Amino acid sequence: MRNFFDLDGKIAVVTGAGGAMGSVIAEGLAYYGADVAVVGHENKDRMPNVIKTIKSYGKKALELYCDITSQDEVDNMVKAVINEFGRVDIYVNLPGYSFHTNAEDVDIKDWEKLISVNLTGTFRCIQAFGRRMIEQKKGSIIIITSIAGMVALGRGQSAYCSSKHGLVGLTKELAIEWAQHNIRVNAIAPCQVATPGLLKWVADSEKSGELYDGRPLGQHLLSQIPLGRFAEPEEYIGPVVFLASDASSMVTGHILAVDGGYLA
Repeated sequence: MRNFFDLDGKIAVVTGAGGAMGSVIAEGLAYYGADVAVVGHENKDRMPNVIKTIKSYGKKALELYCDITSQDEVDNMVKAVINEFGRVDIYVNLPGYSFHTNAEDVDIKDWEKLISVNLTGTFRCIQAFGRRMIEQKKGSIIIITSIAGMVALGRGQSAYCSSKHGLVGLTKELAIEWAQHNIRVNAIAPCQVATPGLLKWVADSEKSGELYDGRPLGQHLLSQIPLGRFAEPEEYIGPVVFLASDASSMVTGHILAVDGGYLA
């Protein structure tokens, strides 16, 4: 049997590659054979090391920066990828933004900023790469959404949950619309991931003495994950490679929960 997970010869693009999850996913795609365009925005610290790691696997790497809320920047980013590689076979979308404010106190400008990144920005990138994949008559798009796209979380995340539920709907709709072009569209729904941002939020919350259901934030969050721990960024390499590869050739419109049992 051939190696269904082999990505050799494939061209992958990862937006949000400057983050803790995006960086390891980009490296994982290269490890399994893909040449990778890594796209970041504000967090530029990890990007040089990601490029170095990809090249150490003998794969090509392209370092780009893009504000996905700008159509011009997205168009220029896509052009740069096509100019360098000629096509795109795999697109993984990770950019995300969040805040925690009770719904009645949310400033509409904060709401609009979050939606512009998490939902509109995501669609802007997917539309641009989708057009290229339609021309190619093949492609795999992977949207990193969240358990917040499947259930409500509370804790003042009305905007975040709305955006992530929107991504779940977008995944299913695009899977139906683009199936005729042999483009598969799937999503991954993580639980809480042990990124620096999450760990800082937990530490700051516990330092301030906040309680959730009578417990410190960390205990509250862990109590909802049957495996009893936060996910590690590296644990999303396998699910992404699966959805990017021929191993999932009959999978589209699916939301893959990688959540330690949270949704169960």
